[in-house]
Amino acid sequence: MKIGRCTSWAAWLLVTTLVAGCATPAGSSRAAAPSAAGSDVAIGKLSMSADEFQDFQSQPAVERRRRLDAILATHPDDFAARYLRLQAEDQLADCSAVVADSEVILANPALDRRLRPAVLDQRAEALIQLRRFPEAIAAATEALDIDGSDSPALFARGWTRFHQDQAQTDDALADLDRALQLRPDEGIGHYRRAVVLQVRGALDRAAEDFARAVQLAPDDVPTRLAYGDMLMQTKDFEGALAQFDVAVRLKPGDPAAWVGRAQAHLSLALFDDVIADARHAMELGATDDDLANAHSYLGSALWGKSDFAGAAREFQLVLAVGDDPWIARRLALMQWYSGQLPQAIQSFRGQVTQPDASPYTPLWLFIVRVHANPAEETEASDELATLAPSHKPHVWVDTLVDLMLGRTTIEAALVEADAADTYQLRAGRRCEADYYAAERLLLHGQREPANGLLEEAYWVCPSTYTEATAVGWERSLLEARPQSR
Repeated sequence: MKIGRCTSWAAWLLVTTLVAGCATPAGSSRAAAPSAAGSDVAIGKLSMSADEFQDFQSQPAVERRRRLDAILATHPDDFAARYLRLQAEDQLADCSAVVADSEVILANPALDRRLRPAVLDQRAEALIQLRRFPEAIAAATEALDIDGSDSPALFARGWTRFHQDQAQTDDALADLDRALQLRPDEGIGHYRRAVVLQVRGALDRAAEDFARAVQLAPDDVPTRLAYGDMLMQTKDFEGALAQFDVAVRLKPGDPAAWVGRAQAHLSLALFDDVIADARHAMELGATDDDLANAHSYLGSALWGKSDFAGAAREFQLVLAVGDDPWIARRLALMQWYSGQLPQAIQSFRGQVTQPDASPYTPLWLFIVRVHANPAEETEASDELATLAPSHKPHVWVDTLVDLMLGRTTIEAALVEADAADTYQLRAGRRCEADYYAAERLLLHGQREPANGLLEEAYWVCPSTYTEATAVGWERSLLEARPQSR
């Protein structure tokens, strides 16, 4: 079964019941099904043979709905026609129409009690898509009151409970676990439980459910995308790329598939592929989050290719979609690296007073200010001292601030870095000490010792550190323009 319709289970049951009711004169579903006279089926005033009815059912949903709309326009009380239209509406994912028609059907006393849960299931799924969660839970619970083993209702109620309160997943998992006991081969059920388990932090179990979901519904794009996202979370970038590749192949017109693949390519440092995927997503008309992510991944790929001005343009486009402090910091760095110093100063200054500002932002603002105008070093020092007061107890960033302000020596900063408790922490602190010491030297024209520190930082900086990129940039700048600074 595919995900993305208003419901994923009810339609097959309703259609099967209707056809069975037509073919079996003594069937208990006759009150809810098209009336049968011999082998004929009557919908409104239209009489069809059994073969004609089967042909009608095989027509595209949009055509069936058009014909049923015409029948209900002149025969609004035709229960069978409304019942059949509900199926077409579901297949067309017109969830508002499903809710409206299911309400009319449920209010009709002709509806057999044994068929009522199927209509309630369909209604619950449509209400979920419309984010009308209390009503969805009510519909699913009513279905379960009639039939406690109604697995579609359990799937719907568990999923709705999860959406109502993602901090409380016990009840949601209880419903989904019970539903999967009843229907272990339901792909959407494994998908839903995987999502709940992922939020709960049970990533190994979530991965098992996602793998089962794609096995049961291999052509379902939302499942592939969600599985890819989870594999990104566990840093299985190759596995994530495989899921996004399938999603792109199955639905090449879906921007989300291309954006997902761009993310996986970025994590694998395949920058040219990132650029191609992100731009294709934009050409397809990606909107909102997909558009912002496309520009973000494209900007990061251009950064990886040292196109800092291009990266800055992409990050500006991300911020045009919505505020993002992390992107704002990256924009400021790209403006700095691309020589847009006045813009970088403005960007860093705009961030430095934000509640979630990086403690390193005042340092970057100071460095850029002095690079832009060495005559402002005194003013920039005063600003740094104001924006980055010392902590009690002392923290590592205090040492870096003191280093830039000349309150401590380069040697003392390096000794403190080397005294860190773990190898990982020592490498990170030595990277930062080397880099900021080199910047201090460069601000005062001491190129040779600065170059030595940058060389050392190049080898010790963890690749995830912002300073690692800055070190590479400074080294390339010194090599390209050996007499310019």
